[in-house]
Amino acid sequence: MADFTMTMIIGANTTTKTVSPTNARMLQFLDDIRLGPFPEIDDGAGGTRPMTQTEVAVEYLERLMAGQVAWAKALRQAELDKAVVAADDLVGGV
Repeated sequence: MADFTMTMIIGANTTTKTVSPTNARMLQFLDDIRLGPFPEIDDGAGGTRPMTQTEVAVEYLERLMAGQVAWAKALRQAELDKAVVAADDLVGGV
């Protein structure tokens, strides 16, 4: 079994979520994204090649984390945007 685990630690609070697909299914998942949406990379000889399973796993996790950071920023920006709308209303309405 393969373990795909995400853990969040904030101070004394920890939460973890794990899914455990079979090793074969996890390798198939990596191949699905390696041969699908992920672009080929420089092969060092003037051409390109598909990523290895290890390279795609690293790229997937980096994109996953970047997506979470972008989502957190968007949530915060939405809150700030609400405050600006309320502050700009000079007639007392919402």
